[in-house]
Amino acid sequence: MLKKIIKIEDYSPKTQIESSAVDFLKILNEYSECYFVGGYPRDLLMYKFLNKKNIIKDIDIAIKRKNKKDIKEFFESKNIEYKILNEVFGVYSVLFNGFNFQVASLRKDGKVSNGRRPSSIKFLNSIKKDSKRRDFTMNALYFNPFLKTITDFNGGIKDIKKEKIKFIGKTEKRIKEDYLRILRYIRFKNKYGLISKDKDINLIKQYGKNLEKISKERIKIELDEILSLTNINSVFYELDKFKILEYLLPEIKKTQGIIYKVNDNSNSDIYVFTLNCIKAFSNKILFNLLKKYLFKDFGDLQNTKDIKDCIIDKYGTGVLWSCLFHEIGKLNPEYIELENGLKKIYFKDHETMSLSISMDIMKRYGFNKELKEEISWLIINHDSKLNELLDSNIVDKKKFAFNNNFVKLLILNFVFLIAEYDDESLIEKEISSKLLEFINIYNDLLQDKIKISEIITPEILKDFEIKEGQVSSQIINEMSNLFLEGKIKTKNGVIKYLENKTGKIYSK
Repeated sequence: MLKKIIKIEDYSPKTQIESSAVDFLKILNEYSECYFVGGYPRDLLMYKFLNKKNIIKDIDIAIKRKNKKDIKEFFESKNIEYKILNEVFGVYSVLFNGFNFQVASLRKDGKVSNGRRPSSIKFLNSIKKDSKRRDFTMNALYFNPFLKTITDFNGGIKDIKKEKIKFIGKTEKRIKEDYLRILRYIRFKNKYGLISKDKDINLIKQYGKNLEKISKERIKIELDEILSLTNINSVFYELDKFKILEYLLPEIKKTQGIIYKVNDNSNSDIYVFTLNCIKAFSNKILFNLLKKYLFKDFGDLQNTKDIKDCIIDKYGTGVLWSCLFHEIGKLNPEYIELENGLKKIYFKDHETMSLSISMDIMKRYGFNKELKEEISWLIINHDSKLNELLDSNIVDKKKFAFNNNFVKLLILNFVFLIAEYDDESLIEKEISSKLLEFINIYNDLLQDKIKISEIITPEILKDFEIKEGQVSSQIINEMSNLFLEGKIKTKNGVIKYLENKTGKIYSK
């Protein structure tokens, strides 16, 4: 394949992350020749040729390695904060102007025998040779923002123009080098609506079961990306069609064909309903609901394309995983005979069952402790807790709504209602009868949270030798509840509480 260079005459950084990346590249060029590589130049061309605009979240950098001067020494000489991601492979994460950028040395990978890691690597000074180790032609593009040129050695520019996804070189070899490329292929294909080759699809079907050989943590990162897509239904359709879902998430696969009553007018397959709930994160109705009921959190939303990205940016992917897991415990339907001779479907203790199954999945994929706790809280409190609190006193309702995960719970309720009714007027009625009081309490509590942060300060906690962690969170939660009950109102009240709690005397 002949080298091709395309110039983007009108290029200029549009966002803060792009401007910071360009500024960082100027500094990095003092060390050695470097380029933006992979997703960023790909998305620039997707917009230029296909008018497919994507939010820029990550910008990766490829750099020529110098033998005489260690890049770590260069970072340190410039007071650049960095982390070593993989020193053997020459990969670092750099924090610059508040953004993380991954810097990787140009290299050639040795043979791969297990679909995981190359047996050896060799550092290079050639972007052409570096490009040959990458997965897809559209991801092997090297962008120089100062010359405004994108260099392509593998036909990536042509494939983008034709809306095709293609492996570099022989498909089977690329897949065997890293089986995670199977998931990446499906993700990119659906994210951009690309055309695939039948031969590639057949090989993906053939080698899908080998994903079992990939570390579960790497798969989890890829699943995060998949859940973040707007066309989630089509991705899961292909995962199922290619026999991959049964390897990755057999628990989700088991919900297929189980029917339950969604509302008074319709029944649904639990699997389909779950995907429709995740799809609702990109629904215009959700945009309207967030702007109307949670304006303080989502008043800056501009259009429906922003919704899912905005939620992920604010709260992470936990709310998406909770949505995927919530119905997973509805595996054993039970039936009640009604007076009219019909049967009512219900699922006993499905929240507890969903939590148990979800914990097994989260353990399998290496979810961190905080994410496990967040998802567990959202699953167990989604239905029954809200109904249980309807007749409770206002203080108990405030304590529940004060939880940092409560806004995510409201969002989950919104997407479930959208999946159930897909009619804004009916959804509004449900919100008025079941959620409106809690929504109002939550919005009012935002001001209380500010007041609490002003009286429970890190300085006071530090003076009482209370370190950040589980104990600290528990103590802050206790004092917050006392604030909501009217028993703690000032810093002096906080100090007295901590003196009684710890047995220490505040000396300042």
